Amino acid sequence: MMIMANNAGSLGEKAKQLNALEDQVRAQTEGFFYSTPFISLEVQTPSGIKDLSLDFRDMMLISAMSEGNVLVSGRTGGGKTSVARAIQRGIFGESCAFFQMDAKFDENRFRDIAFGTIKEGGNLSDASTPGKALTAPALIIDEYNRAPPVVTNIIQGWLTNGSVTLDGERTIFPGVVIPGSGHYQWKVATVNEGIQYIGTSGIDKASRNRFAIEMPFDMFPPTDVDRRNLIAHGKFKEDSVPESVTDMSSAMFKLIRTTKEVPVDPLVTEFLLYVQKGDLCYNSPTGTKLGFDEFTLEICKGCHAAAQNKEICGMTFAPPEKSIPEVLSLARAFAIYRNYRIPESELTVSLSDMSAVMPFVMFHKIDIADGWAQKYGGGSTWYATQMVIKEMQSAWIQGTRALAPVIEAEYGEKQLSPSMQASKEEVLLSNPKVGQVSDMIQLYRKRPERLHT
Repeated sequence: MMIMANNAGSLGEKAKQLNALEDQVRAQTEGFFYSTPFISLEVQTPSGIKDLSLDFRDMMLISAMSEGNVLVSGRTGGGKTSVARAIQRGIFGESCAFFQMDAKFDENRFRDIAFGTIKEGGNLSDASTPGKALTAPALIIDEYNRAPPVVTNIIQGWLTNGSVTLDGERTIFPGVVIPGSGHYQWKVATVNEGIQYIGTSGIDKASRNRFAIEMPFDMFPPTDVDRRNLIAHGKFKEDSVPESVTDMSSAMFKLIRTTKEVPVDPLVTEFLLYVQKGDLCYNSPTGTKLGFDEFTLEICKGCHAAAQNKEICGMTFAPPEKSIPEVLSLARAFAIYRNYRIPESELTVSLSDMSAVMPFVMFHKIDIADGWAQKYGGGSTWYATQMVIKEMQSAWIQGTRALAPVIEAEYGEKQLSPSMQASKEEVLLSNPKVGQVSDMIQLYRKRPERLHT
């Protein structure tokens, strides 16, 4: 993957704050030997191609900047919880909170209760105040899938609405207030999944979708160098991190405000509009794949689009609408981190930025037929998600390139020739989600030279 850059902007003084944050996070996780890149890029700069490699710690720091809650999934023993706690500590010092979930976890753990008040005749509402988990800037929810249903319901509302209701009447907005940005609390949940983990239960799609970002730990196994380090030094332990840490909240909050200001290439916006059209269906009586008791490939018979781009049209559905701003938030934070690492690169969210982070948001959010995942992703939902995103982008680029002559003619208010009109109809028929020509004209006006690259 390659990012094109034109040095249109840089972080300047903010880079010093990000450098201090990164240094402290690295110091807190010094014994964590998993170096496998979660993202690897080639960035084209005025002075040549620069390599960018980001590991789990980098991605977690980027996630905190994006304000996206994270689900870290994978087998036990990899250090997910320990390193997540160390990363949060490296950013927010000792003010972080931690929940260890089990079947006996009680909802009263969300608050502190003054039993003296109750003893003197007061009610529970008068005696309870928000506990540390509701006031901390960061929280770990360990083994989220071990929580009892009543607690899971509270957490799901917390993740969705950013608020918790205690005693059925008091609504609390957990975390801290960032001036000019509202409440902030970065929640990281860990889950050990699979039948080999006795006592755990699966995490359903609705619960997964409440996390903006998912980090599938098992998809990024340690390298041989990592394994040699693990043999020589032992696995990472949370109690091995340095005791003296500085609260870097102020630096993080400044970066969060900067993240919201990062500009987005118009091509990114147009592509995300295209992604949201993934439920369109020309053969459906309603024009959409939704509303069927069961959508089958029988509906796709005779459709030009169905056989193209590895048949993704009939085998996938559009992601939830709320995932689109989540992708943009993570891409903005990623662009800042990229510009920090490679100052020559452009401080604008590019298509490559968006493509790099999109799988971490869309994992389990794009519905993919099992047969398609088996055929093109080797049975792995993670690789199938990456493939679908790649094919979506390929289809969109093909469509915009094919429509370029039509756009140029209509933009210049010229009459289309019969062959050009036929070409236009063929492109829209074979790739219906590209959108109407008017949408492409708007894109052409913004960045005409980009349609031919």
